[in-house]
Amino acid sequence: QEILKAIYPDFKEEVNQDKPTKYKKKKESYLSPIEGLVSGMVIKYAACCAPIPGDLIFGVINTGIGITIHNQDCLNLKNWALGPQNSLDVCWKSAKELGKTKYFSRVKIVLHDESGSLAEITSTIAKKRINVSNIKINNRSSNHIELMADIEVKNLDQLEDIFSTLRVSKKIIEVE
Repeated sequence: QEILKAIYPDFKEEVNQDKPTKYKKKKESYLSPIEGLVSGMVIKYAACCAPIPGDLIFGVINTGIGITIHNQDCLNLKNWALGPQNSLDVCWKSAKELGKTKYFSRVKIVLHDESGSLAEITSTIAKKRINVSNIKINNRSSNHIELMADIEVKNLDQLEDIFSTLRVSKKIIEVE
């Protein structure tokens, strides 16, 4: 700007206040993927059952913490005596409203203990463009391996698709 003014002393810079600059951040509000919540409530997803869109869900009100979202089939949920004062009926919004958010789902896989079994599972999951964030081997015997895998999926349909693809493999005994 200084060089321009030195060369062209009559130059006047035009400033347009209506035009946003590329450095201004757009204010975005967080939209909850769950219907039935009061605006501003803190939500967290239960690690015990890892609910994903498409699952039937239930909200547990924890004073001072917020709402914990559980799958309605969660074993922990069945063991608690929940009254109407600490429970909330909730459901997932439509797929269109959810957008591209991904959710963690824990999958139990039992496979034959053969060379390349684990590689086949991970490559099958990768071909579906699903990320594996964690794998833990729970049990290993001379002929099979039981493992838990945390995968990132968009919804229940995508999870069922990966289940059906994995079940086709002759190296896999069980997927749940």
